[in-house]
Amino acid sequence: LERDNNKKILISVIFSTVFILTMVFSIIIPTFSRFKSGLDNPEWDGIVATSFKSGTGTQEDPYIISTPNELAYFALSMEKETYEGKYIKLIKDIVINEGVFKDNKYIYNDTEYFLKDNKYYLDESYITEIGTINVLPIIKGFKGNFDGNFHTIYGLYEKDNEKNALFTDFCGKLNNLYLDNAYIVGGNITGGVIADSNNASIKNVLFNGNVIGNKELQTKTETISIDDINTSDTYKKAIVNTPNIVKATLKGTCTNTDKFILNNKEYDCTDFEIEVSNSIEIKVNEETTFSNITYNYSYDENKTSGIVAIATNTQIDSVVNKGNIEGIYTAGLVGTAINTNIVNSYNNGKIEGERSAGIIDTIIYSNNTIRNSYNTGNTKIGLISKIYYSTIFVDKTFNITE
Repeated sequence: LERDNNKKILISVIFSTVFILTMVFSIIIPTFSRFKSGLDNPEWDGIVATSFKSGTGTQEDPYIISTPNELAYFALSMEKETYEGKYIKLIKDIVINEGVFKDNKYIYNDTEYFLKDNKYYLDESYITEIGTINVLPIIKGFKGNFDGNFHTIYGLYEKDNEKNALFTDFCGKLNNLYLDNAYIVGGNITGGVIADSNNASIKNVLFNGNVIGNKELQTKTETISIDDINTSDTYKKAIVNTPNIVKATLKGTCTNTDKFILNNKEYDCTDFEIEVSNSIEIKVNEETTFSNITYNYSYDENKTSGIVAIATNTQIDSVVNKGNIEGIYTAGLVGTAINTNIVNSYNNGKIEGERSAGIIDTIIYSNNTIRNSYNTGNTKIGLISKIYYSTIFVDKTFNITE
Protein backbone atom coordinates (compact mmCIF):
# COMPACT_ATOMS: atom_id res chain seq x y z
CA LEU A 1 0.00 0.00 0.00
CA GLU A 2 2.84 2.39 0.85
CA ARG A 3 4.49 1.63 -2.49
CA ASP A 4 1.23 2.34 -4.36
CA ASN A 5 0.82 5.68 -2.56
CA ASN A 6 4.36 6.68 -3.43
CA LYS A 7 3.70 5.73 -7.02
CA LYS A 8 0.53 7.83 -7.07
CA ILE A 9 2.40 10.80 -5.58
CA LEU A 10 5.18 10.45 -8.18
CA ILE A 11 2.66 10.28 -11.02
CA SER A 12 0.88 13.34 -9.60
CA VAL A 13 4.12 15.32 -9.41
CA ILE A 14 5.10 14.35 -12.96
CA PHE A 15 1.63 15.26 -14.25
CA SER A 16 1.70 18.65 -12.48
CA THR A 17 5.16 19.43 -13.83
CA VAL A 18 4.21 18.48 -17.39
CA PHE A 19 1.01 20.53 -17.12
CA ILE A 20 2.88 23.64 -15.95
CA LEU A 21 5.54 23.28 -18.63
CA THR A 22 2.85 22.77 -21.27
CA MET A 23 1.12 25.96 -20.14
CA VAL A 24 4.40 27.88 -20.19
CA PHE A 25 5.47 26.78 -23.64
CA SER A 26 1.98 27.38 -25.02
CA ILE A 27 2.58 31.07 -24.33
CA ILE A 28 3.61 32.98 -27.43
CA ILE A 29 7.09 34.22 -26.57
CA PRO A 30 10.03 35.55 -28.55
CA THR A 31 12.97 33.34 -29.38
CA PHE A 32 16.55 34.09 -30.37
CA SER A 33 16.16 32.13 -33.61
CA ARG A 34 14.52 35.06 -35.40
CA PHE A 35 17.50 37.31 -34.88
CA LYS A 36 20.04 37.51 -37.67
CA SER A 37 23.63 36.49 -37.08
CA GLY A 38 26.39 38.50 -38.70
CA LEU A 39 28.86 39.16 -35.92
CA ASP A 40 31.81 38.87 -38.27
CA ASN A 41 31.16 42.54 -38.99
CA PRO A 42 34.12 44.77 -38.06
CA GLU A 43 34.46 46.24 -34.56
CA TRP A 44 33.86 49.97 -34.18
CA ASP A 45 37.04 51.95 -34.85
CA GLY A 46 35.88 54.83 -32.64
CA ILE A 47 35.20 57.18 -35.55
CA VAL A 48 31.79 58.91 -35.71
CA ALA A 49 30.09 59.10 -39.10
CA THR A 50 28.86 62.44 -40.43
CA SER A 51 25.41 61.11 -41.42
CA PHE A 52 23.19 58.07 -41.66
CA LYS A 53 23.93 55.67 -44.50
CA SER A 54 20.79 56.87 -46.29
CA GLY A 55 17.12 57.71 -45.87
CA THR A 56 14.85 60.66 -45.21
CA GLY A 57 13.31 59.42 -41.96
CA THR A 58 9.86 58.53 -43.29
CA GLN A 59 8.21 55.16 -42.73
CA GLU A 60 8.75 54.30 -46.40
CA ASP A 61 12.32 55.64 -46.44
CA PRO A 62 13.73 55.37 -42.90
CA TYR A 63 17.12 56.58 -41.81
CA ILE A 64 19.46 53.60 -42.30
CA ILE A 65 22.16 52.53 -39.85
CA SER A 66 24.64 49.95 -41.16
CA THR A 67 27.80 50.54 -39.10
CA PRO A 68 28.82 51.38 -35.52
CA ASN A 69 30.02 54.73 -36.87
CA GLU A 70 26.51 55.59 -38.04
CA LEU A 71 25.02 54.39 -34.74
CA ALA A 72 27.41 56.74 -32.91
CA TYR A 73 26.35 59.57 -35.22
CA PHE A 74 22.71 58.87 -34.38
CA ALA A 75 23.46 58.86 -30.63
CA LEU A 76 25.31 62.19 -30.76
CA SER A 77 22.65 63.75 -32.99
CA MET A 78 20.22 63.39 -30.08
CA GLU A 79 21.79 66.53 -28.60
CA LYS A 80 19.86 68.53 -31.22
CA GLU A 81 17.07 66.20 -32.40
CA THR A 82 14.40 63.95 -30.82
CA TYR A 83 13.35 62.28 -34.12
CA GLU A 84 9.70 62.58 -33.15
CA GLY A 85 7.63 61.09 -35.98
CA LYS A 86 10.78 59.80 -37.71
CA TYR A 87 11.83 56.21 -38.50
CA ILE A 88 15.23 54.60 -38.04
CA LYS A 89 16.25 51.11 -39.13
CA LEU A 90 19.28 48.84 -38.65
CA ILE A 91 20.29 46.80 -41.69
CA LYS A 92 23.36 45.06 -40.24
CA ASP A 93 24.61 43.77 -36.91
CA ILE A 94 26.64 46.33 -34.97
CA VAL A 95 29.82 45.35 -33.12
CA ILE A 96 30.89 47.93 -30.54
CA ASN A 97 33.49 45.71 -28.83
CA GLU A 98 34.34 42.30 -30.23
CA GLY A 99 35.79 40.86 -27.02
CA VAL A 100 33.64 39.08 -24.43
CA PHE A 101 32.71 40.76 -21.13
CA LYS A 102 32.73 38.33 -18.23
CA ASP A 103 32.48 39.47 -14.62
CA ASN A 104 35.09 42.23 -14.36
CA LYS A 105 37.18 40.83 -17.20
CA TYR A 106 37.48 41.24 -20.95
CA ILE A 107 38.30 38.21 -23.07
CA TYR A 108 39.94 39.22 -26.35
CA ASN A 109 41.63 36.86 -28.83
CA ASP A 110 41.29 34.04 -26.27
CA THR A 111 43.25 36.03 -23.66
CA GLU A 112 41.68 37.15 -20.40
CA TYR A 113 42.32 40.76 -19.37
CA PHE A 114 41.26 42.85 -16.38
CA LEU A 115 38.78 45.70 -16.80
CA LYS A 116 39.07 49.09 -15.15
CA ASP A 117 36.95 52.00 -16.32
CA ASN A 118 37.12 51.83 -20.13
CA LYS A 119 40.55 50.17 -20.36
CA TYR A 120 41.77 46.61 -20.05
CA TYR A 121 45.02 45.42 -18.49
CA LEU A 122 47.28 42.38 -18.52
CA ASP A 123 47.49 42.22 -14.74
CA GLU A 124 45.02 42.54 -11.88
CA SER A 125 46.99 45.45 -10.43
CA TYR A 126 46.13 47.45 -13.57
CA ILE A 127 49.71 48.35 -14.46
CA THR A 128 50.20 46.99 -17.98
CA GLU A 129 47.56 48.59 -20.18
CA ILE A 130 46.64 46.60 -23.28
CA GLY A 131 43.82 48.52 -24.89
CA THR A 132 40.73 50.71 -24.63
CA ILE A 133 37.07 49.68 -24.57
CA ASN A 134 34.76 51.47 -27.00
CA VAL A 135 32.04 53.49 -25.25
CA LEU A 136 28.97 54.33 -27.33
CA PRO A 137 27.30 57.67 -26.51
CA ILE A 138 23.97 57.12 -24.77
CA ILE A 139 20.88 57.70 -26.94
CA LYS A 140 18.98 60.26 -24.86
CA GLY A 141 15.44 61.59 -25.38
CA PHE A 142 14.42 59.55 -28.43
CA LYS A 143 10.77 60.05 -29.50
CA GLY A 144 10.74 58.29 -32.86
CA ASN A 145 10.50 54.73 -34.16
CA PHE A 146 13.59 52.51 -33.95
CA ASP A 147 13.48 49.18 -35.81
CA GLY A 148 16.37 46.85 -35.07
CA ASN A 149 15.17 44.68 -37.96
CA PHE A 150 16.07 41.60 -35.86
CA HIS A 151 19.74 42.59 -35.83
CA THR A 152 22.17 42.57 -32.91
CA ILE A 153 24.13 45.27 -31.13
CA TYR A 154 27.08 43.36 -29.72
CA GLY A 155 29.53 44.41 -27.02
CA LEU A 156 27.80 47.56 -25.78
CA TYR A 157 29.69 49.15 -22.87
CA GLU A 158 28.28 51.93 -20.68
CA LYS A 159 29.68 53.01 -17.33
CA ASP A 160 28.87 55.34 -14.42
CA ASN A 161 26.13 57.48 -15.96
CA GLU A 162 23.40 58.43 -13.45
CA LYS A 163 20.90 57.03 -15.95
CA ASN A 164 22.68 54.14 -17.61
CA ALA A 165 21.52 52.09 -20.62
CA LEU A 166 21.52 52.14 -24.42
CA PHE A 167 18.54 54.55 -24.27
CA THR A 168 17.56 57.06 -21.56
CA ASP A 169 14.53 59.38 -21.34
CA PHE A 170 12.94 57.16 -23.97
CA CYS A 171 9.53 58.24 -25.34
CA GLY A 172 9.39 56.36 -28.62
CA LYS A 173 8.92 52.89 -30.11
CA LEU A 174 11.61 50.21 -30.06
CA ASN A 175 11.17 46.99 -32.04
CA ASN A 176 13.10 43.91 -33.07
CA LEU A 177 16.45 44.44 -31.38
CA TYR A 178 18.88 42.05 -29.67
CA LEU A 179 21.57 43.33 -27.32
CA ASP A 180 24.20 40.66 -26.75
CA ASN A 181 27.37 40.64 -24.62
CA ALA A 182 26.45 44.03 -23.14
CA TYR A 183 28.18 45.42 -20.06
CA ILE A 184 26.24 48.19 -18.31
CA VAL A 185 27.92 49.27 -15.07
CA GLY A 186 27.02 51.93 -12.51
CA GLY A 187 24.15 54.38 -12.34
CA ASN A 188 21.16 54.80 -10.05
CA ILE A 189 18.62 54.13 -12.82
CA THR A 190 20.21 51.34 -14.83
CA GLY A 191 18.68 49.15 -17.52
CA GLY A 192 20.08 46.72 -20.03
CA VAL A 193 18.18 48.43 -22.85
CA ILE A 194 16.37 51.51 -21.46
CA ALA A 195 16.95 53.45 -18.24
CA ASP A 196 13.57 55.22 -18.16
CA SER A 197 10.62 55.28 -20.53
CA ASN A 198 7.39 57.28 -20.74
CA ASN A 199 4.57 56.93 -23.28
CA ALA A 200 6.63 54.29 -25.03
CA SER A 201 6.34 50.84 -26.56
CA ILE A 202 8.90 48.03 -26.65
CA LYS A 203 8.42 44.87 -28.70
CA ASN A 204 10.62 41.94 -29.70
CA VAL A 205 13.61 43.07 -27.67
CA LEU A 206 16.08 40.63 -26.14
CA PHE A 207 18.92 41.35 -23.74
CA ASN A 208 21.91 39.23 -22.82
CA GLY A 209 24.90 40.45 -20.84
CA ASN A 210 25.59 42.09 -17.49
CA VAL A 211 23.81 45.01 -15.81
CA ILE A 212 25.41 46.15 -12.57
CA GLY A 213 23.69 49.11 -10.93
CA ASN A 214 25.04 51.26 -8.13
CA LYS A 215 25.24 49.09 -5.01
CA GLU A 216 25.49 52.02 -2.62
CA LEU A 217 22.08 53.37 -1.68
CA GLN A 218 21.59 56.83 -3.20
CA THR A 219 19.24 59.21 -1.40
CA LYS A 220 17.78 62.25 -3.17
CA THR A 221 15.95 65.21 -1.64
CA GLU A 222 13.14 67.10 -3.36
CA THR A 223 10.79 69.94 -2.39
CA ILE A 224 7.26 70.45 -3.70
CA SER A 225 5.38 73.72 -3.16
CA ILE A 226 1.69 73.32 -2.32
CA ASP A 227 -1.02 75.90 -2.98
CA ASP A 228 -2.24 77.77 0.08
CA ILE A 229 -5.13 75.99 1.84
CA ASN A 230 -8.14 78.11 2.75
CA THR A 231 -11.21 75.93 3.11
CA SER A 232 -13.56 74.48 5.68
CA ASP A 233 -13.47 71.10 3.93
CA THR A 234 -11.03 68.29 4.53
CA TYR A 235 -7.97 68.71 2.32
CA LYS A 236 -6.46 65.49 0.96
CA LYS A 237 -3.49 65.16 -1.36
CA ALA A 238 -1.18 62.38 -2.51
CA ILE A 239 2.18 64.10 -2.82
CA VAL A 240 4.62 61.79 -4.59
CA ASN A 241 4.53 58.48 -6.43
CA THR A 242 7.73 57.00 -5.03
CA PRO A 243 7.72 53.99 -2.72
CA ASN A 244 11.20 54.32 -1.24
CA ILE A 245 10.73 57.42 0.92
CA VAL A 246 13.32 57.74 3.68
CA LYS A 247 11.85 60.86 5.32
CA ALA A 248 9.15 63.39 4.47
CA THR A 249 8.04 66.59 6.20
CA LEU A 250 5.27 69.12 5.68
CA LYS A 251 6.40 72.66 6.43
CA GLY A 252 4.42 75.91 6.50
CA THR A 253 2.47 78.49 8.51
CA CYS A 254 -0.97 78.12 10.10
CA THR A 255 -2.91 81.22 11.30
CA ASN A 256 -6.32 82.37 12.60
CA THR A 257 -7.07 79.38 14.82
CA ASP A 258 -5.59 77.49 17.80
CA LYS A 259 -5.28 73.97 16.46
CA PHE A 260 -5.40 71.98 13.23
CA ILE A 261 -5.49 68.26 12.48
CA LEU A 262 -2.98 66.64 10.12
CA ASN A 263 -3.27 62.94 9.34
CA ASN A 264 -5.54 62.43 12.39
CA LYS A 265 -3.16 64.18 14.82
CA GLU A 266 -3.68 67.58 16.42
CA TYR A 267 -1.02 70.33 16.15
CA ASP A 268 -0.68 73.97 17.24
CA CYS A 269 -1.63 76.51 14.59
CA THR A 270 1.70 78.30 14.09
CA ASP A 271 4.85 77.82 12.02
CA PHE A 272 5.29 74.07 11.69
CA GLU A 273 7.44 71.30 10.24
CA ILE A 274 5.89 67.87 10.76
CA GLU A 275 7.09 64.45 9.63
CA VAL A 276 4.53 62.81 7.31
CA SER A 277 4.18 59.98 4.79
CA ASN A 278 3.66 60.33 1.05
CA SER A 279 0.11 61.67 1.52
CA ILE A 280 -1.49 64.32 3.72
CA GLU A 281 -4.97 64.91 5.12
CA ILE A 282 -5.64 68.24 6.83
CA LYS A 283 -8.87 69.11 8.64
CA VAL A 284 -9.48 72.86 8.95
CA ASN A 285 -12.31 75.23 9.86
CA GLU A 286 -13.53 78.36 8.10
CA GLU A 287 -11.08 80.68 9.84
CA THR A 288 -7.91 78.60 9.36
CA THR A 289 -5.37 79.75 6.82
CA PHE A 290 -2.26 77.87 5.68
CA SER A 291 0.51 79.52 3.67
CA ASN A 292 4.07 78.90 2.41
CA ILE A 293 3.46 75.14 2.47
CA THR A 294 6.15 72.81 1.16
CA TYR A 295 6.46 69.05 1.10
CA ASN A 296 10.07 68.03 1.57
CA TYR A 297 11.07 64.41 1.04
CA SER A 298 14.12 62.20 0.70
CA TYR A 299 13.95 58.90 -1.16
CA ASP A 300 16.15 56.02 -2.24
CA GLU A 301 16.78 55.94 -5.98
CA ASN A 302 18.30 52.67 -7.07
CA LYS A 303 16.64 50.62 -9.82
CA THR A 304 18.40 48.02 -11.95
CA SER A 305 16.79 45.73 -14.54
CA GLY A 306 17.39 43.82 -17.73
CA ILE A 307 15.01 45.75 -20.00
CA VAL A 308 13.72 49.02 -18.45
CA ALA A 309 14.65 50.42 -15.04
CA ILE A 310 11.62 52.73 -14.72
CA ALA A 311 8.69 52.28 -17.12
CA THR A 312 5.81 54.79 -17.12
CA ASN A 313 2.83 54.44 -19.48
CA THR A 314 4.78 51.84 -21.43
CA GLN A 315 3.59 48.86 -23.47
CA ILE A 316 6.01 45.93 -23.34
CA ASP A 317 5.45 42.94 -25.62
CA SER A 318 7.66 39.92 -26.35
CA VAL A 319 10.80 40.92 -24.46
CA VAL A 320 13.36 38.59 -22.89
CA ASN A 321 16.12 39.07 -20.35
CA LYS A 322 18.82 36.40 -20.24
CA GLY A 323 21.40 38.65 -18.60
CA ASN A 324 22.82 38.81 -15.09
CA ILE A 325 21.39 41.75 -13.12
CA GLU A 326 22.98 43.11 -9.93
CA GLY A 327 22.08 46.08 -7.74
CA ILE A 328 19.94 47.00 -4.73
CA TYR A 329 16.37 46.90 -6.07
CA THR A 330 16.53 44.62 -9.11
CA ALA A 331 14.27 42.86 -11.62
CA GLY A 332 14.60 40.84 -14.79
CA LEU A 333 12.33 43.00 -16.93
CA VAL A 334 11.21 46.25 -15.20
CA GLY A 335 12.45 47.99 -12.06
CA THR A 336 9.49 50.29 -11.38
CA ALA A 337 6.23 50.02 -13.35
CA ILE A 338 3.65 52.82 -13.51
CA ASN A 339 0.64 52.20 -15.79
CA THR A 340 2.69 49.65 -17.72
CA ASN A 341 1.59 46.43 -19.42
CA ILE A 342 3.83 43.41 -19.97
CA VAL A 343 2.74 40.56 -22.26
CA ASN A 344 4.39 37.50 -23.86
CA SER A 345 7.68 38.07 -22.04
CA TYR A 346 10.04 36.26 -19.69
CA ASN A 347 13.16 36.44 -17.58
CA ASN A 348 15.75 33.69 -17.60
CA GLY A 349 18.61 35.69 -16.06
CA LYS A 350 20.15 35.65 -12.62
CA ILE A 351 18.83 38.58 -10.57
CA GLU A 352 20.73 39.63 -7.45
CA GLY A 353 20.01 42.42 -4.98
CA GLU A 354 18.54 43.42 -1.64
CA ARG A 355 15.26 42.75 -3.45
CA SER A 356 15.21 40.74 -6.67
CA ALA A 357 12.23 39.74 -8.81
CA GLY A 358 11.83 38.04 -12.15
CA ILE A 359 9.34 40.42 -13.81
CA ILE A 360 8.94 43.71 -11.84
CA ASP A 361 10.51 45.03 -8.65
CA THR A 362 7.90 47.67 -7.75
CA ILE A 363 4.46 48.72 -9.01
CA ILE A 364 3.23 52.09 -7.75
CA TYR A 365 0.02 54.13 -7.87
CA SER A 366 -1.30 52.79 -11.17
CA ASN A 367 -3.07 50.09 -13.16
CA ASN A 368 -0.89 47.43 -14.76
CA THR A 369 -1.17 44.12 -16.61
CA ILE A 370 1.10 41.08 -16.78
CA ARG A 371 -0.11 38.42 -19.22
CA ASN A 372 1.40 35.31 -20.82
CA SER A 373 4.74 35.84 -19.09
CA TYR A 374 7.01 33.91 -16.75
CA ASN A 375 10.23 33.80 -14.78
CA THR A 376 12.69 30.91 -14.70
CA GLY A 377 15.64 32.96 -13.46
CA ASN A 378 17.26 32.82 -10.06
CA THR A 379 15.60 35.48 -7.86
CA LYS A 380 14.81 36.06 -4.19
CA ILE A 381 11.10 36.82 -4.56
CA GLY A 382 9.63 35.46 -7.81
CA LEU A 383 7.52 37.63 -10.10
CA ILE A 384 6.97 40.97 -8.27
CA SER A 385 8.64 42.39 -5.16
CA LYS A 386 6.29 45.16 -4.01
CA ILE A 387 2.93 46.69 -5.00
CA TYR A 388 1.90 50.13 -3.70
CA TYR A 389 -1.68 51.39 -4.06
CA SER A 390 -2.10 49.78 -7.47
CA THR A 391 -4.36 47.48 -9.42
CA ILE A 392 -2.68 44.66 -11.31
CA PHE A 393 -4.23 42.10 -13.66
CA VAL A 394 -2.21 38.90 -13.93
CA ASP A 395 -3.12 36.18 -16.43
CA LYS A 396 -1.26 33.01 -17.47
CA THR A 397 1.88 34.16 -15.71
CA PHE A 398 4.18 31.78 -13.83
CA ASN A 399 7.24 31.65 -11.64
CA ILE A 400 9.21 28.44 -12.21
CA THR A 401 12.40 28.15 -10.20
CA GLU A 402 14.14 25.46 -8.27
